[in-house]
Amino acid sequence: MKRHNFTTGDIVFLAVFGFIVSFILFTTGYKLLANSPLMTLSEGVMITEPKKLSYKGLIWKTWDGWIPVGISQDGNLEKWEFTVYKGDRNVVDCIQNSVGKVKLYYKDYILTPYKMGYSHQVYKCEQMKED
Repeated sequence: MKRHNFTTGDIVFLAVFGFIVSFILFTTGYKLLANSPLMTLSEGVMITEPKKLSYKGLIWKTWDGWIPVGISQDGNLEKWEFTVYKGDRNVVDCIQNSVGKVKLYYKDYILTPYKMGYSHQVYKCEQMKED
């Protein structure tokens, strides 16, 4: 039997190559599963007047906002935090141009990808008519 004599360079190359391949496979699988129905925890509708919407982030910019939902027992403001799904310009414009209440359609994901913001992902917005 012939024995292979691996050098330190061979071992380093194999380790780096293995890490890169593993990272690519993990990232691809994560992107395929993250927004799939398997990872959707819930979906629903929030009817309210939006209080804050801002474009923020150091590397991955997202449109994030919050809506006050009440006061906790210790007197702190409780917020429902959300992110506009994939920065959809129609949703952003709907929220920014609202003069009253809006109906926000959202999905809540189990594992939110790091560049998507909050787990509540608003994908549709409708302005409510005043009665």
